[in-house]
Amino acid sequence: MKKRLIALLMISFTFGFAQNKKSTTKTTPTKKTASSAQSAVKEESYLPVKFLQKNPTKSIDPKLLTDLKSRTFELAISDQIPLDETNPDFQYDYLTNRRNQKKILISPDGKEEEFPENINFINVFKDGSKIVSDKCIEKPEVFHCPNVRIVSKDGTIKSIPSEYRFIINMGINYQNFNEKSFVFLYNSATGNRNIIDEKGTMLFPKDAYSILPLFPPYVAIEPEYGNKKIYNLLDKKFVEFENLKFDRDLPTHKLFVMTKSTGKKFVVVEPTSKKILFEADGSIMEIGEKEVAKDFFIVLNDDNKRVVNRKGELIYEDKVSSVRLLENGNIAVTDNNYKQNTYDVSQKKYLYPQFYKELGKVGNFQYIKYDKYYEISNPVTGETIYTENDRVQQYGTLGNLTYINRTLESKPNVHSAGVYDIYDKENTLIAKDKKGFNRMTDGNDSYFTIRNDDGSYSIVDKNAKVLIPSIRIPFYYIRYNNAKKIFELTKKREGSAYECYDLTGNKIDCKK
Repeated sequence: MKKRLIALLMISFTFGFAQNKKSTTKTTPTKKTASSAQSAVKEESYLPVKFLQKNPTKSIDPKLLTDLKSRTFELAISDQIPLDETNPDFQYDYLTNRRNQKKILISPDGKEEEFPENINFINVFKDGSKIVSDKCIEKPEVFHCPNVRIVSKDGTIKSIPSEYRFIINMGINYQNFNEKSFVFLYNSATGNRNIIDEKGTMLFPKDAYSILPLFPPYVAIEPEYGNKKIYNLLDKKFVEFENLKFDRDLPTHKLFVMTKSTGKKFVVVEPTSKKILFEADGSIMEIGEKEVAKDFFIVLNDDNKRVVNRKGELIYEDKVSSVRLLENGNIAVTDNNYKQNTYDVSQKKYLYPQFYKELGKVGNFQYIKYDKYYEISNPVTGETIYTENDRVQQYGTLGNLTYINRTLESKPNVHSAGVYDIYDKENTLIAKDKKGFNRMTDGNDSYFTIRNDDGSYSIVDKNAKVLIPSIRIPFYYIRYNNAKKIFELTKKREGSAYECYDLTGNKIDCKK
């Protein structure tokens, strides 16, 4: 599904319009402009062409690149079709020559065909036949591509009734798999839908009210009155499920969610065998798109979230906003206040005692924020260095040093500059309760100033070596002169030095 989305976006760039993944066949979403897709273009600087590379596993033939270099292409755009996720190695290169407004189709074996600029390619097949339309016409928030037709390899044309248009909007309007193509068409006279295959055969004798693409080879067909029905595009027949009504597909699992006609129960069904895996009293959804998520599901019931396995057995349950399965099998949880936690499935408990606002690393420490202040811990030893009561309001790193800033205020919501504790890269405390810790005026990342209680400053390097234990900086401006390897005190940020020190802390003549 994702590959089809990317490919649709690439084709749309050639004509100045785009398509997206979600499909609601009766709505008319907004289109994308050509400029929004421009960033996907990879330019070969030595060629007078630009390429859109759809399939990263199959690069454009180097011989083709050499040939194009020797020709008079002023600017070309390339895409690859058909967009068949089950056969990614079979693709045509599709070029537009902006110099003569012609389109060139290059087959996998290097054969070229040239077409007028007003041709819109919908698909191309191994035998050389094509599904095409005329140039697409812009309508309000959608493009209509008229005169859909099948062009065989010998040039024979099979036209589709003129009222049917290929529509380009934000929906998926065709599916390709197993070297088959199914194109969704819009009846401009009635507003209904139908599907043609690669031979131009109309699949339904009567148009559907709407068509919803599911995971291949299925679509959901909605009549003007009645329930949605599941249709198998390869078998070209409806799939009947006794006493069950379609709710949604689960594309990662390749399963259907359906409801029982005799009650309010939701069931998960395997479409081929029609076997019911489990049932639940709430709506059933996927928990992710990755391989690890294939054995788990979310069951929604009001604000309650449950995670179950393929047998419907309960793995996790709580009143939370969202759940997400992690690669290690644990569950990332967000509560209704947007705080987070991680549920350890094997231990059947949360990893943290409370839901937190922030979690991360600073230097070699770990920080976590439950409410107003941070807790800081050493992940190696497991020791908590600062608790909520220590009122840590800020943290960070300068060079290889980590600083922890603690406020001195005890009143709620009142912050002050506080004091700084400074640690080296081994998590050893080198300075405590200091009034400040900053870069020098020039902003270099090798030397820093520590402000002491008596108003003096210490100068340390990025590895915590103390170069000058105490120095007075009346105007605070101090910089490192890399050319002279000295520290300079100035009265203005960009002013001349009035006092200088070497790297050992000795006062020296600034003019030398």
